[in-house]
Formats: sequence, C-alpha cells, structure tokens
Amino acid sequence: ARYFIRDAMAALDYLASRPDVDGARIALTGHSGGGAQVCMMMLAAGGRFACAAPCAYVTDNRAMLETGVDPDNEMIWPGSLAEGIDYVDLLAGMAPKPVLILAAENDFFPMEGTRRTLEEARRIWRAVGGTPPEMTTAPHAHAYSPTLALAAARFFLRQLGEEEPDWLRFSFSPLDQQAIRFTADGQLLRDYPAMATLQDELESLLRRRGEQREQAGPEAWLAAAVNADMASPAPPRVYGEGVCGHYAWRAALWRVGEGHWNNGVFLRDMRLADRKLPTVIALWPQGLARLAERSAWIHRACRMGWQVLVMDLAGEGSLLPGPLGSASMYIGWGTMYKISAYLIQLGDSLCALRVRDVIAAWEMARRWPETEGESVCLFAQGEMSRCAEIAALLKGIPCRTDPLCQPYEEIVREKYHDQTHTHDWIFPGILAHTDTEDIRKRLALRGLVLPDMAETPACNDKGGETK
Repeated sequence: ARYFIRDAMAALDYLASRPDVDGARIALTGHSGGGAQVCMMMLAAGGRFACAAPCAYVTDNRAMLETGVDPDNEMIWPGSLAEGIDYVDLLAGMAPKPVLILAAENDFFPMEGTRRTLEEARRIWRAVGGTPPEMTTAPHAHAYSPTLALAAARFFLRQLGEEEPDWLRFSFSPLDQQAIRFTADGQLLRDYPAMATLQDELESLLRRRGEQREQAGPEAWLAAAVNADMASPAPPRVYGEGVCGHYAWRAALWRVGEGHWNNGVFLRDMRLADRKLPTVIALWPQGLARLAERSAWIHRACRMGWQVLVMDLAGEGSLLPGPLGSASMYIGWGTMYKISAYLIQLGDSLCALRVRDVIAAWEMARRWPETEGESVCLFAQGEMSRCAEIAALLKGIPCRTDPLCQPYEEIVREKYHDQTHTHDWIFPGILAHTDTEDIRKRLALRGLVLPDMAETPACNDKGGETK
C-alpha cells in the first residue's frame, strides 16, 4: 500500500509541475484495485486534489467479513480492524471536498456495505459543512461500465468548472497502445535496466532492519507480538480412549483461550501403559489428518519410550475452517488467505495464533497425569517448525525442528515464490527483530535443540527418564 501511495504522490507532483495542468483542478478515479488506490490517496493526500470518484471498491468491513470477500494485498493493513479503521475513514480524508461513489449493483464488493458507508460519509460531510457524497449505481457485475464512466465524466466536468459537451454528438475511441507508450516496448526495465525495482527496495529495507536489530534479543518483542499470555489452557477433557494395535490412545480437547479450543491424541506403547512417560508433541502440516502417513515415526518414537501427542494447530486437520467462497482452501485469495488477512488486520496473525496453540499444548501436556515429571518437548516438520521454534524460545522448550524450513530473509530475497501457503508463515514485523536462523542459534546456545525423538531413547529399563 505504501508504494502505491508513493507512486501516486509522485504522479501528482509531476502533474502539478506541468505548465499545461492546473494543479488546483486535478481529480482522481479508478476501478477495483484502482478504486482502492483512489481511496488510499483520499486518506493520505485528500488536500492535494479537487474531487474523487472511486469505482467498484467502496463497501465496509462488516460486509466483507459477512460475505467472505478476499481483500487484495494492498488492503491488508496490520492492526487496521483492531483500530476500528473502516472504508468510511478512507473517504473522510477528502471531507469536505466533492466525492462520487461509483458502484456495480451485482459486484462482489457488497452493495450493502456501500450504502452503509455512503450514509456514514454523508453525516461526516454535513458535520464539516460540505456537500455530501453522491453515488451512481449500474445493474451489472464488477466493471467500470459506460454508464458509470458517463456519470464520472459529468461529475468531474461539474466540479472542475467545465461545460458538458453535447453527449449525443460526443464520441471518442481509445488511443492505440503504441501511441501511449513512453518506452520502446512499454516495459521500463528493458529500456532502463539500472532502474531500482520494488525487489531492490525490499533488499535495502532488509539490510537496514538487520542492522537495527536489538542486541538484547527478540524474546520481549516476540512475547508481545504472539500475545503469549493469552495461552491459558483449562484442564483437558478426554473424549475417547482405546487400544489400536500395539498402542494405547486417549483423545483430548483443551481450551487455548476464550473461544479458542484445540485437540489431539496421546499415543503410547502398550507395554509401557502403566508408566508415566516423557511426552513429545508432534507437529506437522495437516496434523491428525496425516496420522497414517506418519505412523512409522510414531511407532519408532513410542518404541523408544516416548508418549506422543499428535495435535492440530489452528487451520489444520480437524481445525480446518469451512470454505469461504468457491476457491481452493489454500491458494492465494482462498479461505486460509482470507482468514490470515483478517487476523493481520486484527493485529494478530495465523503464525502467532499457532504459537499460542503450541504454548497451550505444552502447558497442558506438562500437567497431563501420564506425563513424567512435566517432561515435554516438541517435534515439528515443515512450516509447523516456525511456530514450534518461536514457542520453544519463549518458554524454554526442548525441540527438534525441520532444518529445511525457510528463513524469512530467504523468502524476502526470492523474486518469485509460491503463494499457496503464505498464510502459514506471515508474521508482521518479525524481521525488524529476528529471523529463523537467529532463533535457531539462540535455541542451540540454550541447549534446547534435541536429536530426533524416534531415534532417541526416552526411558531406561526402570522407566526413568534418560537424560
């Protein structure tokens, strides 16, 4: 979002500097993501242009949440929902200047929210003595149609002091693409390869953030960012138990925080059924849904004398939410993307939520009646390693994690990456304080890195814990 605003500011500076442009009579309009950019400019620089007409974008947060519409990346402002920022706040940056809202009646941006925002905006404009915003709608889907374009043209002519043409005789045709190119083939980087890109900017920002990291360590910031104190598990409820092959199992449900529950299955070798055992919490993508695939590791760990707790983290396995819309659960703009986006706007993140899951499970497992002396450690694979490592650092939990879990710096330096599971790892602000490799070094220095539990005996012949 900040780069969109920066580019638009530069465009305004350029226009105002031209001798053939009246800087006091510059207007903005845009469709969809362009409408988002217009609204961001209304908030950031409403005093710099005369009027605005955002198209097929304005609604409200309530309607977006109710219908499950996915916000584009530039709409995901960390903490914005927690601070109560809504679409009307973007428009309010223009008050008391003229605004026309253009809306498609069958848009995926819900019209119910558009109407509510319009009424709120009108109250603001009246309060500051301006002419309340107008709205023009058209009976079609998401588009900047000729009907809406004509309404915008009339609005701009009226507000900028120009006479309307004879619309019956008025005609125009778009310019040929070649005529509006300002480089040989329309791509700046081909003609100006030395020009800095957004990727260059991210590299520079990454270096600066790394240099500014506190030497004291990231624990205090991580604890606040994760809201670690919110993890307050209630006593678990056992909702099933039995024997399966060589294993005794007990299924448990426990509360992570207010309105937030989790579940898992404790497994142990039947030959050790009467003993208290050290417990390893097993974390991997899709959790309990992958029990069969992970059975070989579980078998080896149980044979080594461990009690294994396999659990689902938020948004995985049995905790996978229902679909929001028709897109796949995991792709960009799918259900998990939307949930992650809303969590970030609430000042949280799915990664932080899962860290709380791990901490709560660790607290619960330490008090589990069949755990040996509060001896609980973590085993994590894939992206679950990221959550496990942060939890381990905050609470001093011994752990074994996946060395192939990619550091954040590598992700930032990649020009392209797969968006399918971005919801797993986004943690706003973390690179200003630490990174995956730094966390791993700190865990190693504190002696919290363990060998694979499936290859390490947990109990001696007398049932005691092996140190």
